[in-house]
Amino acid sequence: MRTHADNGQAADQKRILYGNYLAARKRRSRIYEEAARMALDLPAGLEDDDVNIVRQTSAGFGWKELLALAAAGVAAIVAWQLAAPEPSQQLAPAPAAAPAYPGPPDSDYEVRFFDAEGNPIHVPHISEKPIQQTPPAAP
Repeated sequence: MRTHADNGQAADQKRILYGNYLAARKRRSRIYEEAARMALDLPAGLEDDDVNIVRQTSAGFGWKELLALAAAGVAAIVAWQLAAPEPSQQLAPAPAAAPAYPGPPDSDYEVRFFDAEGNPIHVPHISEKPIQQTPPAAP
């Protein structure tokens, strides 16, 4: 059975454990705060009252961005003008291309065929071959 004295010791232990819990939470909070300061490049070790954080945001282009864009545009135009040839340096148009060489006429060369023993095989020229007419198909 519990006595009155045991209840006092339990209360003391409870206070000690709660104190340890609070100290651990405070250490964890300081670690998180230090990590946030390091991530934001804030000076370390200063209290919140000592740090003056100014958040400055802007939307759209400012005068610096517009000036940079204008300078880039002028530089591009100047480079384009320098790269373009002068009218006096322009080349005359190329002359019309000559027609393609059709090749030698059929009468300029002769094709000969030979069998496996080396005997010549007579193949008549296409102009000498008779034209075969096929009968029309029956309806």
